[in-house]
Amino acid sequence: MTVAPASQSMMLDVAAMGLDERIARFGRPLMKPGPGLDPEVLHREVLEEPTELELAGEGRLDPVDLEIFLHKLDSIIDDGRDVCKYLSMAEMLQAGDLGVGIFTAKGDLAGMSTGVILHALLHYGPVKYVLKHYVDDPTVGLADGDIFFFNDPDAGGVHTYDHFLMMPVFSDGELLAWVACGGHQGETGSRSPGGWSPEIGTRYEEGLHITPLRVGTDFRFHTDHLEFLLNSVRTPRQNSLDMKARLAVCVRLRQQLLREVERRGAPFVAAGLRRSIKTSAELARRRIAGFNDGVYRSVVFLDTIGIEDGLIRLPVELHKQGDELIVDMAGASPEPGIGPFHLRWHLARAASAAALFPTVFRGLRWSIGLFDPIKLTAPPSIVNAPSRDAGTGSGSHTGRVVVQGLLLAAMRMLHDS
Repeated sequence: MTVAPASQSMMLDVAAMGLDERIARFGRPLMKPGPGLDPEVLHREVLEEPTELELAGEGRLDPVDLEIFLHKLDSIIDDGRDVCKYLSMAEMLQAGDLGVGIFTAKGDLAGMSTGVILHALLHYGPVKYVLKHYVDDPTVGLADGDIFFFNDPDAGGVHTYDHFLMMPVFSDGELLAWVACGGHQGETGSRSPGGWSPEIGTRYEEGLHITPLRVGTDFRFHTDHLEFLLNSVRTPRQNSLDMKARLAVCVRLRQQLLREVERRGAPFVAAGLRRSIKTSAELARRRIAGFNDGVYRSVVFLDTIGIEDGLIRLPVELHKQGDELIVDMAGASPEPGIGPFHLRWHLARAASAAALFPTVFRGLRWSIGLFDPIKLTAPPSIVNAPSRDAGTGSGSHTGRVVVQGLLLAAMRMLHDS
């Protein structure tokens, strides 16, 4: 089977649009909202407004103390990554298919571990969903010691086989930050043991789809919630141990972050997290400004849609304009309509980070600030799938091919400059 490019009329419509129009229309998730799903929170491309605590600490950020704190922050995050690797039972977690991150009180990623870049980058959506929809809900709310779980790719994850845990961090009753840990679990109760299968046709064959769900309070899991999750999979013992490993990571991150509060004060820590993001954004723009303006192209292909042969076209155009980069994927193949290789917009954006963070932005601190000068646009297609039923279990494979294409385009930009 050959998956042809989009219809001729659609191709002409998209081709006739200017870049600015494509950004305005397609530079965002195209899927519709649903229970536990809010595409708007996945489209937050700017640093949120500062909290009062962050503003109070801004004047206390001595450059030397700030640099020491940021190095300490990296050590805390790396320690969390190691805790996850050594406590987990799933082989993929032991191998490092995971991500650990610390976020500001409003859910902006301030620091992340090595491992798989996608994982740490994709906690922001569920955090911001909780802040937007649950904090003021009297049936949910938010308190110190709350534990939230999610694995639904449409809520901000990769695919259902990656499981994430996140916790708020409070200091003297005020929300200071968020900590999170996620990685590849595998087994989700899908049609195939171990999770992933090329035979999957739609999302309803991919097992558990959990949007942000509070599964614990007071630093302990709710037994009923945990047993519900474990009863839904083939490997309850392994999944139980790995859930507890993620909780241990979050508790460890929280403890060490609060030690920094004891040393430096909550305003300093809150402002330091925010400054980490702003500094990364400023340095990223400065780095980009040093490259030649131009348009750099590549085209890569997938030769399967999972259940049978198919040809999927994944073009990447990298537009460098001043101190901004625009990743344009106009011309990508349409949704196959079946199979697990669909990609959501937020994962395509995270894939661009996997290509650009270690290369174009090498040497800079990894945070959401590196996205400040980057825009991603993709029309309705396999890389910005709007269909609610689309299978996304192998969207990570499509994302890896996007990474390859973007690396080719970025290397041409670097060589040209």
